[in-house]
Amino acid sequence: MRTIKPSPFRPYLFSLAVAAVACSGDDSGETSDTNTTSTSSSTTSAESESGADTTDTTTSESTSTTSTTSTTDTTTDTTTDTTTDTTTDTTTDTGGVEYDFEVVPGFAVPESCLWDPGTKSWYVSNIAPQSMDLTAPDGIGWISRLDASGAIVDEKWAEGFDTPAGLRIAGDVLIVNDIKRIHEVELASGTILLTHEFPNAVLLNDPAVDLVAGIGYATDTFGNAIYQFQLGDLSNDALLVADAGLKGPNGLHYADGALYVASLVDFVPENLGPFLRLDVASKELSQLGDFLGKFDGLEPWKGGFMLTENPSGVLLLVDQEGNESVFIDLLTDHGFAPAADHGIDEAGGVICVPDLASNVGFVRLK
Repeated sequence: MRTIKPSPFRPYLFSLAVAAVACSGDDSGETSDTNTTSTSSSTTSAESESGADTTDTTTSESTSTTSTTSTTDTTTDTTTDTTTDTTTDTTTDTGGVEYDFEVVPGFAVPESCLWDPGTKSWYVSNIAPQSMDLTAPDGIGWISRLDASGAIVDEKWAEGFDTPAGLRIAGDVLIVNDIKRIHEVELASGTILLTHEFPNAVLLNDPAVDLVAGIGYATDTFGNAIYQFQLGDLSNDALLVADAGLKGPNGLHYADGALYVASLVDFVPENLGPFLRLDVASKELSQLGDFLGKFDGLEPWKGGFMLTENPSGVLLLVDQEGNESVFIDLLTDHGFAPAADHGIDEAGGVICVPDLASNVGFVRLK
């Protein structure tokens, strides 16, 4: 069985674990500087049915000391430096995938990137945490809008969120997961049109949408659950499944009656999760492939899937049979990690990866 080698987490990742611990006593009742740096480079690749047990998100002392940053502040400076300083470094790695890499700073703990081909815009969620408890409502988070080149057009295009995480487009609305709430935001204006409430969720993370049925889904990473909702309708908000076998579900994608789930497990580097398939009708859960990692983002890619392995900064490709290969290693190539919930402009060959600190990285394939 292939595993992705764990790497040190940044302090903000541990703040997620602290947030989950902070609300672990909640009885759910449901089982369950606009500066840029560019480089041109190439790289190569190297459990079961249960109740609603939640993932253990506590972190040990030895784990927390693996942080790559020497200090952790409980507040975040959400100001943006608007100066531009572009430098280019040409490197050659061990071969295979040629791409340009650009780092765009100016964000406040960016968690998710999403490309909208309709507006030709990138959207980035900014958690902007005011404390180590990300489940505490603060109304400070926002969504930034970027143009196709990656330049910030509107830093706070939509705001007033608590912990905005995963994003998804559904017609003319942007779906935003936000702790125990899922917002439908009008793309034309950035106005929140509708908010779905899930009081028993711990921390809603990534959404997915069945556009034909008009049904949305959302992972609850630390609740080991997936919720469902009807777009434009508040009457059908419900728990789809709660199962410890989800192993800390993070990234989510819907296709052909199934939900594909990229699992994080928790914030202990040694605890690795699988890539899963959940049949929506039968609730049958199965594993794709025998590889494990600490997965975050999940997007369709050329008939298969692209996953981000959070601590290692790896972009992983997986085909429909579960065969995996390392596509790009951002940590090895550029010192860029973690890799959170990425977005893809497949037609343009561009991948946007947030780092949960202050940057998003743009991979532009050649």
